[in-house]
Amino acid sequence: MCHAFALISLTSLFAVACQQATAEQAAKPEPKPEPTQFSDRAALLRPIQLESLTLTPIVATAAGLPEEDVDVVTLDEAFSKKLVAIKEKEDETVNQLTLTNKSDKPMFLLAGEVILGGKQDRIIGQNTIIAANQTHVVPVFCVEHGRWTEGDTGRVFASSGALAHGRLRAQASFNGQSEVWAEVSKKNASLAIKNGTDTYRDIATKQTELGYREKVKEIDAAIAKVAPADRANMIGFVVALNGKIATIDMFNSPRLYRKLETKLVRSYL
Repeated sequence: MCHAFALISLTSLFAVACQQATAEQAAKPEPKPEPTQFSDRAALLRPIQLESLTLTPIVATAAGLPEEDVDVVTLDEAFSKKLVAIKEKEDETVNQLTLTNKSDKPMFLLAGEVILGGKQDRIIGQNTIIAANQTHVVPVFCVEHGRWTEGDTGRVFASSGALAHGRLRAQASFNGQSEVWAEVSKKNASLAIKNGTDTYRDIATKQTELGYREKVKEIDAAIAKVAPADRANMIGFVVALNGKIATIDMFNSPRLYRKLETKLVRSYL
């Protein structure tokens, strides 16, 4: 009987100990996963999944952080504060615009940013920095094949607040105007968008609509869960669609990345 009692007691104690260990394990937070090395200056965090879209945040490592993260003004900031003027060239060159930075800070233009107006809607052709209070000729691509007349706003340009999708940006970066027009037409057709001038304008406008804003909120909520130290050093994303890498956007400046984050996410969606 003593042996049986001892066995029952040990069994009970073991069960209690297991329950306590399970409870402690459940209460203990999951260990933070170590970032995956991406380059000698950057690492990858845990992926963020939204339907078929996967966004893997990129963070700068100690070696990748700038000694001084200089503040620059973005195109949208400059438009909102009336610190930029964009004009078509007097010789009416399609693939160039004259841009004046009226700010006392350098201005950063991101390749693929969509600007509306003038005689044709355009996208910025390549990443460009314009010094404070300077005028610069900027490479652009037309994304409105069927118009070469002044629109409702005359020759005035405005930012659409949108960034072209990755494949269109790739065509602008590595090919030419014909390939850019072809990609605009293809994208309009895939979204059943019809307009008289085959412009990218309707697609750009959709990026600010409610459906996009709700999905951006989902991604924002996931990004908000990133550890504060990593969040402060985020500099971009590896973007995959249906498991295949589609785009990689990476900046040298965490401050600049944060200014462009929402615009980037909308373009991925």
